Amino acid sequence: MSYDPFSDLPHIATKLLHEPWLIYPAHHLSMVEQLEAYRSQPLEARRAAVEKKNDSKKSAAPPLPEGQINNVTFYDKASGIAIIAIEGTIGKKLGMLETLCGGFDLNALEDGLTQLAALQPTAVQLYLDTPGGTVTGITEAAAMIEQFAATVAPVWAYVDIMCCSAGAWLASAATTIMAAPSALLGSIGVYNAMYDQSARYADMGIGVHLKSSGPLKGAGFPGTRPTDRQLEAMQQEVDRLAQDFFSQMQRSQKAASRPALDPAIHFTGGTFRASSAAGSALVDAVIPNRALHLSLLAHQYRKAA
Repeated sequence: MSYDPFSDLPHIATKLLHEPWLIYPAHHLSMVEQLEAYRSQPLEARRAAVEKKNDSKKSAAPPLPEGQINNVTFYDKASGIAIIAIEGTIGKKLGMLETLCGGFDLNALEDGLTQLAALQPTAVQLYLDTPGGTVTGITEAAAMIEQFAATVAPVWAYVDIMCCSAGAWLASAATTIMAAPSALLGSIGVYNAMYDQSARYADMGIGVHLKSSGPLKGAGFPGTRPTDRQLEAMQQEVDRLAQDFFSQMQRSQKAASRPALDPAIHFTGGTFRASSAAGSALVDAVIPNRALHLSLLAHQYRKAA
């Protein structure tokens, strides 16, 4: 049975357009634009493109090398060092289309940590290259990383390109965070959007009358204008999630003995290079490349003979 890419679209559109995000905004905008371009194609063209990409991935994928725990986790038995790579837009229980488009599934991270706990590694390199992602699952995944680091093995996070928003939340749970000088960090915060399409529908001569069981039920329904109550509820949810994010960052900052974060700088949603004054408060050290970081980790936590 062939895969129907259209079946994923309502789920993906809901995530992209109606849920809170912990992400670098420019990347989110790019995903929305890609979704709109994808939805404008005929169904058969969408199906053919996705199946071609899927077939290409299958044919190009080599057998899993020795030590490969899952698609994001590697364990070297000789050294005792493990590697987990968080790359792409972070989500929870992603579908085929989302994964094919570069999404990172938190389920893979949690599975990797669970399997590694049984193997008792000496240390873990947590490599991050991510703009962030959705809110769902982030708190729990960060707690799992923190628990692993406290009870199984130290977790050294490393960034050489980008670690923003949800990525920063996950990295904050590691034992230590290091980054390349030009790595982009931060975007600490949460946002959501509700589309007011009432004018667009009115221009088409369409009037939408929504009846619901409560003032928040049906918020954002196409063709309706968001009410003040609905927008207030959205803001309250964003503020609540942001406070959880800020608290996690401040708590981990204190535990790692890094300089205190300045809310007026670091909690504005801005991004910073690791080598900048603001960026230096988000890392423990600046390391030029991933290989050197891994070498330092292996030297620090050599497996006993």
